[in-house]
Amino acid sequence: MRFDWDSHKSELLLDNRGYSLEEVSAVLGGEYVEQIKQDDPEQFLAIGY
Repeated sequence: MRFDWDSHKSELLLDNRGYSLEEVSAVLGGEYVEQIKQDDPEQFLAIGY
């Protein structure tokens, strides 16, 4: 899976939330995604990161 993001937005996310879009892509692109919520396919439950 390929992810593209804006570096400035990634830095803002890191400052505001404590994680970057690079880390988010590792979770969504790796073996960490445990379950896609049935009621909203845009939301994921990530376990093990």
